[in-house]
Amino acid sequence: MKIINSKQDNNQLVNDFKAQKTEHDGKSQKGCTQRAVHHYLKNLNGHETVTNDLYDLVIAETEKGMILEVLDWCKGNQSKAAQLLGITRTTLRNKIRKLGL
Repeated sequence: MKIINSKQDNNQLVNDFKAQKTEHDGKSQKGCTQRAVHHYLKNLNGHETVTNDLYDLVIAETEKGMILEVLDWCKGNQSKAAQLLGITRTTLRNKIRKLGL
């Protein structure tokens, strides 16, 4: 795994990430999330929710996909995955447990 040392290289990676399009429809990840939330709200049909957990739902689903992808990239090495994610290995293991991965 190549280490990115310069701020300029890192900024380019961040910009590329933000501009990344999904393969299935050419929409950005932000757009996918917005469409999913819009669909959820539309399906409420003006009714109030009982659980009020939309934020937790969106974060969990986003986190799950991100963690799975990073673990796959790191060939299951949790230490490398945690480093790439910018979290401790303990935090990663807790998230894996919490998300049922």
